[in-house]
Amino acid sequence: MSTLERLNNCLAAMLFDPVASEDQRFVEDIGFDSLDFMELSISIEDEFGFKVPDEDYENGKISTVRQAVEYIDGRLAEEGK
Repeated sequence: MSTLERLNNCLAAMLFDPVASEDQRFVEDIGFDSLDFMELSISIEDEFGFKVPDEDYENGKISTVRQAVEYIDGRLAEEGK
């Protein structure tokens, strides 16, 4: 299963609907707020085995679904998973 599919499963559990496009922005298109990012961070930790620091969301490093996939892939590569 690809990173996008796994992330989409996390998002679908939160939103009750899968994300339509990797270009969707979490805040502007999906309507995320700080609590949603916290819930997503917990879901990513459960699914992928690492915690996403709050500052990675806050500084714009993860503002689209595509950026989240790239971030997750990078972290998994760093950790050798």
